[in-house]
Amino acid sequence: MTIVGAMIGAGFASGKEIWAFFARFGWTSVLFVLPLVVLLFFCLLVGLEGFALGGKTHKNMKLLIDFCMFFCHFCFLSAMIAGLRVLCAQMGMPVLFLIVFCAIGVFIAFGMKTIVAVSSFLMPVLIVFLVAVGIVFVASSAPQNVEFGFDKIGKIGINLVLYVCMNILTALPILQRIGGDCKKKKPVAFVATVCISFLFLLILVALLLNTGTNCDMPILGLCIEKNKILGVFCFFVLIAATTTTMFSCGIEVVDKLQKFVKNRYTSTLLGLAFASAVSTLGFGKIVEILYPALGMVGAVMIFILAFLRLRQKTI
Repeated sequence: MTIVGAMIGAGFASGKEIWAFFARFGWTSVLFVLPLVVLLFFCLLVGLEGFALGGKTHKNMKLLIDFCMFFCHFCFLSAMIAGLRVLCAQMGMPVLFLIVFCAIGVFIAFGMKTIVAVSSFLMPVLIVFLVAVGIVFVASSAPQNVEFGFDKIGKIGINLVLYVCMNILTALPILQRIGGDCKKKKPVAFVATVCISFLFLLILVALLLNTGTNCDMPILGLCIEKNKILGVFCFFVLIAATTTTMFSCGIEVVDKLQKFVKNRYTSTLLGLAFASAVSTLGFGKIVEILYPALGMVGAVMIFILAFLRLRQKTI
């Protein structure tokens, strides 16, 4: 559940990640579900076993890991600020964005990390919500214009690799923490892969079955169209997911900035100012541009971990 929680965030729950990487290419993307399962399992296993090596190797990698995680958290912080703005605007409550943004800024500045505990309660709610919404839209929608364009296979294949690597990067702190202690790595990687792949397939098919989902918050748009009460519930679930992700990423960014700017309040202002500037790209553009960049960084990390794993086996 911990690994699944690290990968199933607000971007996934909004449907924008899956739309940008896969659903926009049409039904051809469904053909890549099985390759996604295989690649995700392999990368999770590499991460768990790579971080189980321990010793001097990890000390030498610490600087690289810290940089990768700072870039990851900064990108997600920018995305969550943009996503929060979109959510509030879509529900006609722009003032709520300012209130929540300022509140999160205060929490980050004072280092009130107890709010992170909310995510442990939120994650099961988010997963149940995604399963329920996915089943509702899949069951109540009829397939239309089911076409397979094989000219898109190359683009989807590249996106598949970037998407998996991006998710591995988000789970890097979890893999690092449990890699050394986990005795049954294959079962853990298998269960996490099955859970994530099931949710992925459910949301992907739901998006493909419902036209007009090319917006910044596809799942919210579908819920509002289906039922206003469902739309309001979806809004609050996404708000909770977005703010908790924004807070946790903000804490990490500010903690790293404090190594260079000692004053926490100044570090908070700098971190939120730069992230807010990047967020003006818009939630959709950040997902389409920065998330693939995160995938590239994740690919580098997986390559390093795979190399360490192979070298350990040959010694």
